[in-house]
Amino acid sequence: MSFMQTVRQQLGLPVESPESLAARSGATRFTARFVLTRACGLVGLLWLYTLQAAQEPTGSPPAAPPNTPGEATAPDSAATGKISIPPNVRDFGAKGDGVTDDSAAIQRAVDAALQPLHFPAGTYRLTRTIEVRLDKTGPLSITGDGVARLS
Repeated sequence: MSFMQTVRQQLGLPVESPESLAARSGATRFTARFVLTRACGLVGLLWLYTLQAAQEPTGSPPAAPPNTPGEATAPDSAATGKISIPPNVRDFGAKGDGVTDDSAAIQRAVDAALQPLHFPAGTYRLTRTIEVRLDKTGPLSITGDGVARLS
C-alpha cells in the first residue's frame, strides 16, 4: 500500500488502486514526493518575496515587535549597508580580523537571539566573557564557515 493510500484510508476516504487511478483518463496522481517538492518550491518563493518586500523602502518603518526567544532579528540593513542571509555576527559589527575586539558585537548578536549564531570564516578577538542569558534568548546553537577562531 502506498503512502497516499494509507493516508486516504486513515482519513476514511475511498482507497483506489494504482491501476484504477491510471485507467481514468486525465487523472493526475499526486504522490507524496510531488506534493512535497511543490510545497518546498512555494515556500522558497514566498521567502524570496518576503526578502524583497523587506528591502523596499516605505514611508515609515513599522514598529518592531519585541524579540521572542528563538527569533532572529538582524540589525536594520540601512545601518549596515547590507544584510546577509542568514544574518551573522558581522551584521552586528564583528570584524573577524583578529585585531579588532569583537566582544561587544558578538554579545549584541547573542542578545538578539540569533538562531543559529553564525560566524563567517575569520578570527574573532574576545576580551571579555560572552553571556548567554537563556531566560531571555532561549537555547543557542552556533554555526560557522570554514575556520572561525575565537581568541
